[in-house]
Amino acid sequence: MIANAIKFRKKDALSIVSISVEIKKDFAIFSIQDNGIGIAKSDCGKVFQLFTKLHTREEYRGSGIGLALCKRIVEQHKGHIDITSTLGVGTCISFSLPLHKKAAFLASYKNPV
Repeated sequence: MIANAIKFRKKDALSIVSISVEIKKDFAIFSIQDNGIGIAKSDCGKVFQLFTKLHTREEYRGSGIGLALCKRIVEQHKGHIDITSTLGVGTCISFSLPLHKKAAFLASYKNPV
């Protein structure tokens, strides 16, 4: 996901990639957001399909398996992956993973110092 954020950057702008995590109830939600070329709303679901590329090999190298593999891994761990994007503005890919009970406790622990 990070490699995609870097690869699909705008050629005439400084690339900005933000990575964040948020704990909500029993899940950790990770987000990777960029200011790259973006994806048309009609193509957002396609990027998770195996061997699906939105660009030619001459435009961008790759096999079209990266995000499909990410989706499979996230779902095997009982999580969910989603994409929001605006063509020409950027993309945000978020995925959630369930917290282990011990991790959920530690995430809610407040250090008294």
